[in-house]
Amino acid sequence: MTIHIISAMPARKLNGEPLPGKFEAFYGERRIVAASRTPFCDGARALLADGTAQPSDVLIMRHAGSQHDALKAAVGIAAMLTVDESETPRLHKWVDPRKRYPAAPDIAAPMR
Repeated sequence: MTIHIISAMPARKLNGEPLPGKFEAFYGERRIVAASRTPFCDGARALLADGTAQPSDVLIMRHAGSQHDALKAAVGIAAMLTVDESETPRLHKWVDPRKRYPAAPDIAAPMR
């Protein structure tokens, strides 16, 4: 079992203005999430996708500059979740947007 630690900090636009409610996540010096409301879950998916982590590994998120753990879970569990903030924040199963909104079928336009 490997422990992976990501660091989250408020995301900013290119001009330095903050992006309210969005965070970026770093794995060491590497940015793995650019701007997200759920950097822990998105970070888990990023680490699985690039082969850095295995589902049974442990993921810990800390806020930038802090030595205290903010969140901790198995990478595979965190990757399967997202947060729904419609009423009160609740964990829900994550659905890949590519599956939720599949691309429209390709329709060849006739040549004239």
